[in-house]
Amino acid sequence: MADTTTWLGLLQIICTIHLCTGSSGSEPSLSKRNVTSTFNEGCNMTFCLKPNGSSYINLFHVTAKGENDTIHFLWSSYGALTGIVVRTTNDASLRIDWKMMEKKEIMKEQNAIRFLPKDSVLFSSAVIFSRLIDFNDTDDTASLSKATAMNVRLFENLSWDNFNLTIDHKKSRQICVTIVGKSFSHGITKLNPIIEAAYRRKYKIL
Repeated sequence: MADTTTWLGLLQIICTIHLCTGSSGSEPSLSKRNVTSTFNEGCNMTFCLKPNGSSYINLFHVTAKGENDTIHFLWSSYGALTGIVVRTTNDASLRIDWKMMEKKEIMKEQNAIRFLPKDSVLFSSAVIFSRLIDFNDTDDTASLSKATAMNVRLFENLSWDNFNLTIDHKKSRQICVTIVGKSFSHGITKLNPIIEAAYRRKYKIL
């Protein structure tokens, strides 16, 4: 049994995130936002340039700058897969302590990833994909209470491939980042999650 690999197919999660702001009358038109993107921003350390063991360190940052504010989208596969949305003033800048990230002290310190100045953050929210639960759902009810043959897999045990970033300036004018998991480090199940985050509105992409 230990030598048996069960193929579950591809898990594909499509996260289409539209850049938006509040409904305040003072908000600028959405079309006036300029969109830029960076990958592993400000990192020239070795562990940012090649795999750390079997997994890449990925931190993808999209900014949508308007007349009155800037909206930031961050995706990271460092540990559990995490997505962050932050709305800031236009003078805000992202600061990442890559030495702290390399030492895996990000959970111990709140300043590993931050925006400066401190009062520039107007809103923030985050989602963490901590685990994947697969089970035999014979009745197609999505109810875990009657689940059989259930397996729980932690995303922090997944080795991630390098982010694939594509920018379409001409047709859909979108930025799309594809995050591919290579394999879980525990268990006998072969599983390759694919997660795509697309930022697709008719903004000016720089």
